[in-house]
Amino acid sequence: MRVAVDAPGGRKLLLTDKAFTYQLARYLATKGSRPNKSFLFDELRFATNTARITPDAQAEVTDLAQIMKTYPALHIRVVGYTDSVGPESVNKPLSAARASFVKQALVEAGIGANRITTSNEGQDEPIATNQTAKGRRRNRRVEIVVTQL
Repeated sequence: MRVAVDAPGGRKLLLTDKAFTYQLARYLATKGSRPNKSFLFDELRFATNTARITPDAQAEVTDLAQIMKTYPALHIRVVGYTDSVGPESVNKPLSAARASFVKQALVEAGIGANRITTSNEGQDEPIATNQTAKGRRRNRRVEIVVTQL
């Protein structure tokens, strides 16, 4: 369900309730918010060995671009991760490709490239077990870190 979130200048952002973009917009609208807050894409997942997202995940990228247009001082870091399948020599570049994919999608949506940095963690910092398919799927992820407000 899409809900309105108040933004500066009386604007309203229409975002998916309970999605990370909704949480991000609420965070940005809160007085006293500080940089270095991290947000995990909810639906942005990757198949093993790919940097392509599914079409249904595109909505989160579109919503993030909308938020960044509303908050022109907002700068972010896009961090890519992989599961532990395969060697680190493959996983590190793959996580970089995932982060770059999101950055490129935001740039194509009209966000200045200078507002987005990327980093890659590869298989480091898993959020779930790599012993199950479900856990590996969760570890193939992208996070957004607010670096400047």
